[in-house]
Amino acid sequence: MSKDTFAKVLDRLVTKFNRDQAVYTDKTYQERELQAEFIEPMFEALGWDITNKAGNPPHLREVTLEARVPVGRHKTRADYTFNISGQPRFVLETKKPSEDIEDPRHILQLKKYAWNLSVRFAVLTNFCQTKVYAVPGPPSESSPNSFTVESVEFFKYMTQPGLLHDLLSREQVLSGALDKAFDELPKDTRLPAYQKSILRMAGSRRVDSTFLDALMSFRKHLAEKIFENNPKAGLQEPEINEAVQRIIDRIVFLRIGEDRGIVYSPSLSDLVEKWEDQSPKGDLYPQLVSHFTSFNKPYNGLLFKRHELSENLKVPNDLLRQFIRDISIGKSDYLFDVIPVEILGSVYDLPPKYVPTSVLRFSCCYGYLGV
Repeated sequence: MSKDTFAKVLDRLVTKFNRDQAVYTDKTYQERELQAEFIEPMFEALGWDITNKAGNPPHLREVTLEARVPVGRHKTRADYTFNISGQPRFVLETKKPSEDIEDPRHILQLKKYAWNLSVRFAVLTNFCQTKVYAVPGPPSESSPNSFTVESVEFFKYMTQPGLLHDLLSREQVLSGALDKAFDELPKDTRLPAYQKSILRMAGSRRVDSTFLDALMSFRKHLAEKIFENNPKAGLQEPEINEAVQRIIDRIVFLRIGEDRGIVYSPSLSDLVEKWEDQSPKGDLYPQLVSHFTSFNKPYNGLLFKRHELSENLKVPNDLLRQFIRDISIGKSDYLFDVIPVEILGSVYDLPPKYVPTSVLRFSCCYGYLGV
């Protein structure tokens, strides 16, 4: 729709909200009511086919409405994903008018979802205010409001309708308005160091490269520690790499299942917390092995089949605990129900590359996922 048509629809919505503002800002007014009465009409006026009037198949819908399915105690998905030719361009999260969208928890949740989906932009609104964020990398808890592209207060809707139309209308998104906004982000603002480096690369730090880099780092340290802590085992390079890969494969598989709604009891993070409360603690890895073994029968495959080499090793407690924490629900940058399956599949499909055997003479072994 044109900017003038959008302004007329917005005028009607603002007038309606103003007239009964006490009702809409009451805590009893629900988020889904707000979406139906205000948010969806506003984005329809921006040219988006919210209800799929075109009858497109699911993978080509312009707007994907997400079911808010809890994962553990957390909800990971945003309410809407806006797509062009099947490719997501930005995500939208709504909150009730009675909620403060400046709450860092809301912002970080939305940015985390966008980053895991490899989408550069995220929109947060309660209709009283609409905020547009660029998401060039994993969100920073110390600066949740970084990369704010636009912030539109309720009173600006009518006086400056172009603030939303020129950035989020289907026509403008199709013409590259969001890409231009990303390219125009300031390079020298007072931002965390990792975000400055992202902008210097004139692009975004994608979840696939970040995730695989994290696994590569863990592989390296785990291989080193297994070699150091098992001197009598006479392990050779291929054996170490096989053991390391099996440990990683099992942990990642279970985390994918946890985030995708398969209930494991205990979860990996619960298992670690239980181990931390034990006195005396003992070693964490044998307890993980016992946990892995319990999945052999239901899954009936090679992944959890008993493996004498990897299951009798001494593995450092701190290294395992930190890795599991780094990828666990609520504590991790990664949402395993959101990361595209081809990225997760690469953990299993890509063969490890080995360093020369001579490295073993220096008490270390470096293995990593090929990319």
